[in-house]
Amino acid sequence: MNVKLDIKEIKSGCTFYKVEYPEEVKDEKNKDLFGRVFFDKDSILICSKYPYQEQLKALLHECIHTILDNGVIDVDENEIRLFTNLLHLFIMDNPKLFKLLIEYRGEDNAEI
Repeated sequence: MNVKLDIKEIKSGCTFYKVEYPEEVKDEKNKDLFGRVFFDKDSILICSKYPYQEQLKALLHECIHTILDNGVIDVDENEIRLFTNLLHLFIMDNPKLFKLLIEYRGEDNAEI
């Protein structure tokens, strides 16, 4: 049994996405997916049957969809996959940068 992430909500732009962790996530053709975002329902599904690290990457991938798939930037699924992998590696290789970004909060910044 795999451990589920403990993230129940993600804010992207002005939208709050509910994050759920079902045992299976499928596309329209019934193909297994690691994750999926539903813009019409403001929800993200992350398949819980995969290892924790894969769930993290899937959530990052779906979050990138919420950031980029808003009509401002034209990207396809392969570009999002590539960007997800590159960003994941960058985050893992530079934890101090992300720690400092999280710790630095002006008075106008909301709490995590």
